[in-house]
Amino acid sequence: MNAPLEAPLVLRRFAHLQPADGVCLMEYVSLLAGVPFSDNPQCTDELLGAVARAVNDAMSDAARSRLAAFAPALAVVGRLGPGAADRVEAVCWSILAHGAPGRGVRRRAGRRRDAARNRSLACQAGGRWAHWMALHGPGRRAVEAAVVQLARREDADTALEQLLADCLQAALARPVAGPQRPPLRATV
Repeated sequence: MNAPLEAPLVLRRFAHLQPADGVCLMEYVSLLAGVPFSDNPQCTDELLGAVARAVNDAMSDAARSRLAAFAPALAVVGRLGPGAADRVEAVCWSILAHGAPGRGVRRRAGRRRDAARNRSLACQAGGRWAHWMALHGPGRRAVEAAVVQLARREDADTALEQLLADCLQAALARPVAGPQRPPLRATV
């Protein structure tokens, strides 16, 4: 089991070797869950962990500590059920479908978002292959591209925080603790 943090929580970018060096959001989640200290704890689905790590690393130092409100939900989410990873992927493609530069890029992102939504609706059993594809295939690309797109905005910190809230809500299919705002739409 991990020792609790003694100082006030200050989330930092990237991974750390031990809690004394600082913690990122996912390392804080591992401390809360009581699992080995890691930025990829087993208590959180890999795709949601990828969203949380990308958002943590893209946010400014001043705003990053607000992400601690999401840690309890991330600590108990576990592996996503059938269709949940596709819902998370659809949230990320939706960001690109509404805010990516160029009509062709937006159109392709919209098709990928719709395909992810359809897979989510049609999914009867996840299986290892489907989960691997969501993590390493289009799901991972959607996460990375959405974070890059939102990090360019003037209100990047708020938009990134909302992306994490929207992905958690899509994965759990219920509202989560954190900022209560309408679903995020990217602006050009």
